[in-house]
Amino acid sequence: MRARPRKVTIFLACALVSYLGSYIFLSEHGRYEATWFGLTQRGMGAEGYQWVPKDFSVRNRPNILLELPYLPIWALDYRLWHPPIQYASETQYPVHILTQEEIREMIRADTKQ
Repeated sequence: MRARPRKVTIFLACALVSYLGSYIFLSEHGRYEATWFGLTQRGMGAEGYQWVPKDFSVRNRPNILLELPYLPIWALDYRLWHPPIQYASETQYPVHILTQEEIREMIRADTKQ
């Protein structure tokens, strides 16, 4: 009778390690991406950046199916290791800097909706 709780504990421990390990892998390959846009000193551009683990965003669009399961640990990552930044030069981590063409394409896509 004692074997069943032990198997459940082992299963839950393996699931937790897999969950954390997969998030660490995604975060390790992540980057800062533009969160909001506006007029900057150089014209239209990003006014701030947020940490986005790998594949959490595709062409600056959120990937909800991947974000939702990782939301609790992403929030912790966001507060402890990768806080939002205003300028791309404020961090040692990779930053996706949008080109003017990417910004125009995103604005066109938003106005079509």
